[in-house]
Amino acid sequence: NSFNIIAAYNNALWSFPSEAIHRDTELLIQEAWTKHGDKLKTAVVCPPNIHGKGTGPGRTESFYVPYFYAESLKLGSTFYAGSGSNVYSRVHVEDVAQVFLKLVEAAEDDGKGADWGKEGYYFTASEEVSQFDIAVAVGKILKSRGQISTEVPKQISL
Repeated sequence: NSFNIIAAYNNALWSFPSEAIHRDTELLIQEAWTKHGDKLKTAVVCPPNIHGKGTGPGRTESFYVPYFYAESLKLGSTFYAGSGSNVYSRVHVEDVAQVFLKLVEAAEDDGKGADWGKEGYYFTASEEVSQFDIAVAVGKILKSRGQISTEVPKQISL
């Protein structure tokens, strides 16, 4: 039944290998709700690639875009691997901030309207884009700025 599928999926979310990205943080959260779940509202927010200009004290730009930009300048054009059809999820930084805000508001309201503890695992993807589409869009911008000679992306192998 669907509840067994959801339970199995939920168990898998909390069973990532220790070397998985952000796993150390998730373990701290898991420990907190295990020990103090009766008094503490905990949740994990799991965003994919985040884009947009951050305004907080931490990272203010995407992880991916500056890397892609620098590598494109070295290569002299933007690029994509294989057919470029690999698609990944992304979300705007302000949308992620709204998720955190909604969770804080729900916690203030005795946890109503949100899931907490083991069930409190939130994915925040709002868009999907292919590597080819990113390469085309960034290529047009870099070409218009005179930073590369062609806006046509190159296919590369992995």
